[in-house]
Order: sequence, then C-alpha cells, then structure tokens
Amino acid sequence: MKTKKTEEYTLTAQGSIGILALGSIGIRKWREVAKETKVAKKSKPKKDE
Repeated sequence: MKTKKTEEYTLTAQGSIGILALGSIGIRKWREVAKETKVAKKSKPKKDE
C-alpha cells in the first residue's frame, strides 16, 4: 500500500516560486490568501496624520 506524502506550506500574499511547483491548486490557494490580505488591509483603520 502506497501512502501519499503530504507537506504543509505557508502561503503569503507576496507568493513564492514554490507555489508554481504545486500547480493550479497552489495558484488558487495563493489567490485566496492574496484576496484575504487585500480585504484585511482595506478594513484596517488608518492612523490620523
């Protein structure tokens, strides 16, 4: 019986070349992280200058 080797990756909004190695799944997950980061930055209140 063969077992699948699984590894855990931490994706950032900046991305990395390793995402390409994961194929389309990596790109989709990276887009989700980038979108969440963008939404979080928009909802964060800005400091008064």
